[in-house]
Amino acid sequence: MKERVSDIMQILALLALFILLFSLALCTSSCRSTGTLPCPETPADVIEKDVPVPCIVPIEPLPTAVLPAKPPYPHDADEKELKSWALALGEALEAQEKVLIARDAAWLAKIAEHNSGTKKCSDIKPVQ
Repeated sequence: MKERVSDIMQILALLALFILLFSLALCTSSCRSTGTLPCPETPADVIEKDVPVPCIVPIEPLPTAVLPAKPPYPHDADEKELKSWALALGEALEAQEKVLIARDAAWLAKIAEHNSGTKKCSDIKPVQ
């Protein structure tokens, strides 16, 4: 029994020694403690060196798009009513597509007008 306790104590002592050596190696390899290794720049160091900070310039949203309504499906309708419904549905879908294309064009025009303005990110106080 004493040999077994002695073996366990040796293993624990070796483990403690390994942990101690590992922690010493970590402490001495730190660039702040020794000053021999070049330290990586921290984000605070980067900001202090006048690196441009991204800014946010708001663009007002477009008004809500109002799409033309689709005609309801006529249940229990004959063939003539279904054909007229299909024609009305096609016209409504085409009208919706025209509204959406015009909205995309309005967004592109608004962004182009915004980007062509004289204000740049360097002229505006950055948002942090």
